Amino acid sequence: MLVKIEKGLGIPEHIHEEQDDVLYTLSGRFKMWIDDVGEFEVWKNMMVRVPKKVKHKISEAYEDMVLHEIDKKAYGFNRGMSISLNTSA
Repeated sequence: MLVKIEKGLGIPEHIHEEQDDVLYTLSGRFKMWIDDVGEFEVWKNMMVRVPKKVKHKISEAYEDMVLHEIDKKAYGFNRGMSISLNTSA
């Protein structure tokens, strides 16, 4: 699934109960927080794996960004799916 986030926005703290969250950054740069790891910066071509049941969030996109969220359950069923977070109404 592709996730698009506009500069200045983020994704609130959350948990994936049933599987790891694997993110590959296709473009942009952002600040991420993972429980027991802390806050760190992520940029293009980096991959991040968050184990299931671990709190995490994208604190802020420093520029418009696109992530590929690798969802083992949905992969193959929702290949064309995408999410966009922006300030446009």
